[in-house]
Amino acid sequence: MKKETQLTPLKAIREHCLCCCGDSSLEVRLCPSVKCPLYPARLGRGTTGLRLLKLIRTRCKDCTETLEEIKNCQFKKQSGDMSCSLYPYRMGKNPKLKGKGRKNAFIGCVSRKTSTQKAVF
Repeated sequence: MKKETQLTPLKAIREHCLCCCGDSSLEVRLCPSVKCPLYPARLGRGTTGLRLLKLIRTRCKDCTETLEEIKNCQFKKQSGDMSCSLYPYRMGKNPKLKGKGRKNAFIGCVSRKTSTQKAVF
């Protein structure tokens, strides 16, 4: 089993589905739980257009009742039996992208407006 920091959201979903189906790829393929939020991504491929983190977040909401319970999830990835591959993504964010993103997208943009020109953005 890989460390939690090495799992992508798609691989974490696949691992979760395997765990749910008794580590059987055939059972994952034949999964009858079509209402499960992870169902469309259960095979670990063909996920074009799916928002994987949103699916994981929805699954975590199904598992608990409140946002506080999701934050304090007891199924943190450990070496023991009681662990969840979705744990790092439970808040709907990818920990690998922490500190990256659109928040800083416009830093460094400089307007070169002179007194006779209008700034165009």
